[in-house]
Amino acid sequence: ANCDHRRTNLLFHNQKTMSSSNRSIARLPLHIFTELISHRDDEQYEPTDLRAAISRKLEQAGRSMVNKGGNSSAVSSETISTVGELMRLTPPSILRALDPLLTNDECLTLMKRICTVCTPAPATAKDLLQKVQNQCIPCDVKALDHCLRGGFRIGTITEIVGRA
Repeated sequence: ANCDHRRTNLLFHNQKTMSSSNRSIARLPLHIFTELISHRDDEQYEPTDLRAAISRKLEQAGRSMVNKGGNSSAVSSETISTVGELMRLTPPSILRALDPLLTNDECLTLMKRICTVCTPAPATAKDLLQKVQNQCIPCDVKALDHCLRGGFRIGTITEIVGRA
């Protein structure tokens, strides 16, 4: 049971560190959209409504870019629905896509917030090595776990030899 728990934690860790480029814009955290729009007299958006409106406008913009023969390297599909597709666009393209919903400053703020949420924290090679070295799967044989300093190391090959 202990081994299964550790495997579950490792799987969860791998899912958390998966690339954010495939992350859906429509599923980004609401705090990104909170107080994004300057107070205007004409419309007020709740964060959920703003997120949905931005997602719709980006999907429509992606379709129109493809239909007009836009830069195919910037848009890999007919819609702009993921963070990766959005990040490949230039700031003026994003502004055109989200106008009149967001101003230039609001578009820049949105992009900074998305980058803050979706960019992994910087890590040195030493930090990464320590993470890997500290992760192990115990074999539940106390003497063997002690010799292996906690169990089998993740990402290494462990060979145990001895008399039969």
